[in-house]
Amino acid sequence: AVSAGITFTLDQDTGIFRPAANQIGFTTAGVQRALLTSTGLNSTVIGATTPAAGSFTSVSSSALLSAGGGITVEDPSGSSASKPVTIIGKRSDTNNSQSFSGQLRLAGNRTDAAVVAGKHLGTIEFGGNHTNGSLTNLLYPASMAGVAEGTFTNSTTMPTALVFYTGSSGVNPDTPGVTAGTERMRIAADGLVTISEVDINGGNIDGTIIGQSVQSSGAFTSVRAGLGS
Repeated sequence: AVSAGITFTLDQDTGIFRPAANQIGFTTAGVQRALLTSTGLNSTVIGATTPAAGSFTSVSSSALLSAGGGITVEDPSGSSASKPVTIIGKRSDTNNSQSFSGQLRLAGNRTDAAVVAGKHLGTIEFGGNHTNGSLTNLLYPASMAGVAEGTFTNSTTMPTALVFYTGSSGVNPDTPGVTAGTERMRIAADGLVTISEVDINGGNIDGTIIGQSVQSSGAFTSVRAGLGS
């Protein structure tokens, strides 16, 4: 058991201690749960020795401090179902607004000026490992993103499209200037849907544009083929 230097009268195995120079440890029930070192939070000492089912198993070292860092949730098992990231929104009445739903927010902040056309505001990438089972071979050939379609001049002028990219060549998303996949479909800010290629009865029609949807029914008002994107 770990003995804490700073503890509580009625809870002697819970508190703060100094495991080594320039380190601060945190313990509960006599077990070290977290460790702060001179470089930040140590990812190898988070949670119980044996994590509970569905819990986080690792957080990348200096995730929020080092360039190129991030937060990684990795499944500890190679044979059981992977653990999801679940966000549950609750509300006790009939208010059905987005504010009370489970939410995932992605945003892009241009720090020198307003967002302009072409900026990726948020991206979800899909990938896997090639050649062998090494995590170093993880690359991403497909993605979906929110993309600005014009300058964000004020709160009611922020034209944004949803863009879907697919492909066969994987990329490292941390590499500047690369996109995971080639644009295949775009839902513009005004509702216009552009598909790069549509197979109708075995015949390809490139650059098909499907007109604005009718909000009440979800049906499309028109199909215009061969107009390009």
